Amino acid sequence: YGDESTCAPYLFDACQHPCEKSPTPECPSSCVRPKGTRVEDAPAYRVKEIVSCPERDYSCVAKEIATRGSVTSYAGTIWGEFYLYDGRGVFASSGDERVRGENHGGHVVKLIGWGRDEKTRGKPATAGGYHWLVVNSWRNWGHDGFGRVAV
Repeated sequence: YGDESTCAPYLFDACQHPCEKSPTPECPSSCVRPKGTRVEDAPAYRVKEIVSCPERDYSCVAKEIATRGSVTSYAGTIWGEFYLYDGRGVFASSGDERVRGENHGGHVVKLIGWGRDEKTRGKPATAGGYHWLVVNSWRNWGHDGFGRVAV
């Protein structure tokens, strides 16, 4: 967000949740660069490969993070309890529909690594204590947008 050197900069800055930009901006049909600059003068970056890991293939995701860096991941359906995570410990969905709260639809986050927390090992939602290190676009989630989410 805020980088106007690209052809079509991302329109949403990091925000406090809930962050709804209303109305949702239209996707530009042409470059939105400042006047006097040319697309041809900008460095070109090309996507070499897109990797799509099979659902629940955690080793595939971990391999991508280890070899290429952070990955974007669909976090699935976000429930009210996810918003309450304050960065302490590892967030794990309760699994109990009565505790989860309201369904807020899908969400995407950035995974920057993984770890293991012995305190959560053996609990049903934590797959042996492993968790993803997550960057979220909501500044008031986790610890200033960073957190740990159970695998």
